[in-house]
Amino acid sequence: DLQRAAGVCRADVWHRLGMLRDQAPATPIVLLVYPGTVADIGWGQLIGHCVECGVDGLVITRPSVPEIARVAAAGLWAIPLIQATADPAAAGALEKAAGGLTYRALAATTGDPLEAESLARHAARLADESGTPFLAGFGIRSSAEIRTPGTVRGRGRGGQRAAADHVRT
Repeated sequence: DLQRAAGVCRADVWHRLGMLRDQAPATPIVLLVYPGTVADIGWGQLIGHCVECGVDGLVITRPSVPEIARVAAAGLWAIPLIQATADPAAAGALEKAAGGLTYRALAATTGDPLEAESLARHAARLADESGTPFLAGFGIRSSAEIRTPGTVRGRGRGGQRAAADHVRT
């Protein structure tokens, strides 16, 4: 996110992303987009720079169906972040608009402590209820906060598999 690139000019961010794309052409590049970034530079510039630099997709932290459509129309993956407290109907609308991968928050607020057993149950429930594949996340800040207890898997309505591989300790 450009908010976290404090002290780095935007042109340098785009240049570095372009270099990363050149160095790793087969590696997906997905940016986490906060409302502040959109407010700073606008959707048009953000999407234009992403396409130009070879970014593959955007995780939209405060998604709306029109924003998902706008990102997808540019040929980028539009990955809505669906909050843990999202209304099921709203979550379903975002899943449908995305037409593919979504990002499901497991904690109500980034940094909230999570207990491994309840996390596993929650991720499995999401996997069973989700209509699309999803990433499960909860705001990992450093490698010291990660341990790998195994993979939580469930079978979604469409028969796809979903997994959450890490648990905040």
